[in-house]
Amino acid sequence: MMIRDTKAAEVAVLEHHERLDGSGYPRGLASADITPMGPILLLAEAFAYWDQLKVTLSPGTAKALADSAFAFADSCLLALQKALIDASPHTTPAPG
Repeated sequence: MMIRDTKAAEVAVLEHHERLDGSGYPRGLASADITPMGPILLLAEAFAYWDQLKVTLSPGTAKALADSAFAFADSCLLALQKALIDASPHTTPAPG
């Protein structure tokens, strides 16, 4: 994946540990002050480390987390798609 907007990537990296209630870090931002890309990066990081995480959990806990995670995965993917479209400069093709 090529990142064209390095400023947006920098902001996402800074914000991916922020929490909607303001308890995150490094800046303690809350809800409306967090750009969509920060939580999306956190979600991507969580999925990337899922295999490492599940080996530390009991089988029942791992299954419950996986079931709940995949229950809302479709809505997360739709939100990701929308955020990526909204965050990227895109143009509408000229009528053909």
